[in-house]
Amino acid sequence: MASDEEEELGLSHAMSALSTATEKNKQEAAASVQRLSSWVGGSRRSVHLGTLIFLAMFLLLCRLLLFLPQSQLPEELNFLGDSGAASSAPFTIQLTEPEHPQKGGKAGGSKVKSHGTRPITEVQTLVISCSKKRMARLKTQMTKQNVTFTLSPCVTGSDANVAKAVQEGMIGPGASAMLSGLSNKGTAFNKIFGQALSTLKALQTVAEGSAEVVNIVEDREGVWSDYVKRRSELLLLLRDRWDIVKLNARHATGRTVRIHAKGSWMHGNIFRMHPGLSPAVNVGLTNFLVTKKAAQRILEWGRTFDSSGKWQSLDQHLLSRFYKESKVRANFAGFTVTNNALSVRCDSQATLSVKKFVPICVDNGW
Repeated sequence: MASDEEEELGLSHAMSALSTATEKNKQEAAASVQRLSSWVGGSRRSVHLGTLIFLAMFLLLCRLLLFLPQSQLPEELNFLGDSGAASSAPFTIQLTEPEHPQKGGKAGGSKVKSHGTRPITEVQTLVISCSKKRMARLKTQMTKQNVTFTLSPCVTGSDANVAKAVQEGMIGPGASAMLSGLSNKGTAFNKIFGQALSTLKALQTVAEGSAEVVNIVEDREGVWSDYVKRRSELLLLLRDRWDIVKLNARHATGRTVRIHAKGSWMHGNIFRMHPGLSPAVNVGLTNFLVTKKAAQRILEWGRTFDSSGKWQSLDQHLLSRFYKESKVRANFAGFTVTNNALSVRCDSQATLSVKKFVPICVDNGW
């Protein structure tokens, strides 16, 4: 009997212990489920947060790419078509002279791909002369390369000259009010207007003349001994589908023109300007090529120049107008050449600090 009672008592204790253990396990299981639910919810929130961060970074990257100047993105040379729209199909240009067939014969060798254009073979040179000493140096350099040129007078930024230019509509009516001050860079405005009027007068000569292409050079420039040769090679590359080519631009940038001729000096030195660039780059009107038609258009842009805006030099004012109009209608093609590749600015102390540039600028009047 006692044995049965002990067995019942033991069984009762066992059932009680089992019930307690089961209840404890249920509580532990419930706690585990709660922790798992919290972890899953947190993971989902983390996933959602990570997704949102990724999308935000992606949209920011797209916006940056949209407004980036693309100054370092190489591009095949895309010239403007006759309709004024930019060609979407890239093409290459071979830097080899075409061999013209003789009578009854066929041309041999590879030809320059013309794409309906023609090379520029005749260029007139117009020199803006502001110093007899500098002019004598440049004349010697040009004569050695059989370059004939005509002179364009230097214009000072006096009150009378500026007032006359305003009256003639060459520059903006607000120019006279700016003469007594200094620019943001500390340059006297009368000097800025003197350089502007000298350039505009030279452009006026081109616009009213008979030459289709003119190289305008200031006597501040010193040209290398192979200047004419390199200028001809550049014109062979660009042919007649351009409006202005800056031959000595500071901070030259834009869409890199790919050159497929090995060993050419033009590798990495020729850029096409495009909308989105800042007027603070591709600066320099001391040596440039311009067509007659482009000169007429640039003179129109010059009519609003008065040095009162953000871009206080004529050059940057023109660049600002060019970039703005290019967004609307791509019918003005501009190119730039890295500075010191064709000529050197001899009035720059930075230039004269480079030993190899000193001989070309010797006796420059500075």
